[in-house]
Amino acid sequence: MISEMSIDDKHIMINKNSSLFAKAFLFDKEADAIINCQDFINLKHKKNNKESFCSAFIDNDKVYIDYYNFSNEEAFCELISFLESKLKDSIKSLNINISSSNSNKQILLNNGFKQDKNFLELYLPLTFEKEEYFPKEKIQQIIAENNLVISNAKPEDAKEIFEILTSTPELKTNSMSYSLEELKNANIIIAKKNGKIIGFNKYDVYFLKAESDIIVIIPSERGKKISLAISDRFVDIIKEKNAKYISIIADTANKRAIDIWKKKYNFQLRDEFTLFTKYISHH
Repeated sequence: MISEMSIDDKHIMINKNSSLFAKAFLFDKEADAIINCQDFINLKHKKNNKESFCSAFIDNDKVYIDYYNFSNEEAFCELISFLESKLKDSIKSLNINISSSNSNKQILLNNGFKQDKNFLELYLPLTFEKEEYFPKEKIQQIIAENNLVISNAKPEDAKEIFEILTSTPELKTNSMSYSLEELKNANIIIAKKNGKIIGFNKYDVYFLKAESDIIVIIPSERGKKISLAISDRFVDIIKEKNAKYISIIADTANKRAIDIWKKKYNFQLRDEFTLFTKYISHH
C-alpha cells in the first residue's frame, strides 16, 4: 500500500507495507514505534518526470539512510528535510554512507552534514565449511583455557558493554558509539570470564546480509583468540537466520584487523566509503 503526502506542493510517497521489509513504519499515531530498533522507511520523490528515492532505517535515536538515488540536489534537500521534520523530536542524527566513487559528497556538505570517518566494507560469502575457519576442538580449547561463557546479551548487560565502549582507549572518540538505550535493544554476542564481560560482537542481519558492526575485546584479554570463539557463535546464529554473506565494517585506521580478515579469512573488499552525519538540534 502506497500513501502520498503533499509537501510544499511536491509529492513524497511513503511505502507503508513492503514485503521487502521486516517491519513497517507509519508516520501517524503509531509513531511511538520509533523506539523499536530497525524500523524501515521507503521514500520516493517525483518532479518533472524525475524520480528520486531513499530507504532508511531507524535505530533508536539515529536514522541511517541506507539506499538512495537523488536526481538532483533539490530532491535530496526535500527528502532530507521531510525526514527531519517528521522525526525531529525523536532522533539525534541523520547518517549516510557515501561510496568513494560517489559524487554527492559536496551536496551533503552543503546541507549541514559533516564528514565523520572513513570505512571499508569487507564481505565473505557463507559458502565455506564452518569447520574450516572454526574447528570445533580449537573453539572448545579457547573457551576452556580462558574460562569463557559465550551467550547472547540481555538488556541488563548493556551497562557493562557501554562501560567497555567508553573506557577502551581507541573507542573513546569513535563516532559510531552507541547509547545505553540502543545497546539494550541490540543484537550482541558476549564473552564472559568469571562473570565479567571481556568481549562482544554487535551485529545485525538485514535480509541476506549479516553485518558485524563492532567487535571488541578488552585490552587485558587480547591475543587469546577470544574473538574467534565469539565469531563461532556469530556464524551459527546468522546461518540460522539464512544470511548468505557476512559483512564487516572496518575503520580504515584499523589496518591490523583488516589485514587479518583479508589474509587469514579471505574477506574481500566490497566498498570504501565515508560516513557523513548531521546532528539534529532540539532547541
